[in-house]
Amino acid sequence: MNSLYKVDPTPVSILIVDDTPANLLAYREILQRPEWKIITVENGGDALQEALKTDLAVILLDVRMPGMDGLELAQILRSRERLKFTPIIFMSAHDRMPADVANGYLAGGIDYLFSPVDGDLLRFKVQACVELYQRHSALRQENEALKAANEQLKRSLLRTHQSRRTV
Repeated sequence: MNSLYKVDPTPVSILIVDDTPANLLAYREILQRPEWKIITVENGGDALQEALKTDLAVILLDVRMPGMDGLELAQILRSRERLKFTPIIFMSAHDRMPADVANGYLAGGIDYLFSPVDGDLLRFKVQACVELYQRHSALRQENEALKAANEQLKRSLLRTHQSRRTV
């Protein structure tokens, strides 16, 4: 990563949503790193609750689940301001139908992977999302610091201007 960006050492959160426990275990094993906090849930409702309370770097989302499926969940997530730009990578063990992939992108996904997933490819894609998340966070913090410094400068200029008028 470019040294221009200060990386927060706090682990970033990655949400994995799949109704198959074996898949959750496999994805967790593939993505296990000390700097990544892996959160796993088995349904769309639990995923929505987790996404609403946790700042997420990326969401890995099973397309077909009972109840709320991945496409429906993605649309709900995209309707929330805080989650509008959180990367969603769809995962599917079903047929590679172009219409399904298109629907994933239309629902707000940034990628669509099929099982069995190549572990290295998954790690690379998640790493890219994590790096973008970290850079965005660093830029957001820098922007806040610049806004605060700008406000301080405005106040100082105003005081200087007022003191000159009274002399």
